[in-house]
Amino acid sequence: MSRTEYSSAIGKFAYLESWIAHGDKSPGRQVVGKWYNSLDIRTEEMVWARGTKDIPISACSLPCEPGMIKKQQGDTCCWVCDQCEAYEYVYDENTCMDCGPGLWPHPDKRGCYQLPIKHIRIV
Repeated sequence: MSRTEYSSAIGKFAYLESWIAHGDKSPGRQVVGKWYNSLDIRTEEMVWARGTKDIPISACSLPCEPGMIKKQQGDTCCWVCDQCEAYEYVYDENTCMDCGPGLWPHPDKRGCYQLPIKHIRIV
């Protein structure tokens, strides 16, 4: 094994093993990947929790849906998604802004539009 000037590993290196339960047999090690100038993982060989073959998501927070903003959680890079108030639009991914007098947010919360003026006749 050698390294380039950018410290990338070159060459044949290691086999990745995982503990896998096979039906009613006890769990055992099985090769699920290798390094040969690049990483090659055979995900079809892997079985995750509860016997599923779906690769689990590894993220502390998922992206927010349109019309929602990120609210940081303590000192971490994780967040919770929060809705803007009915009269607010999404200014940026962390901030809601008031549309202001005579304006209302579009349904997607990406901006505001002018409310129609209605005149009231007092008799």
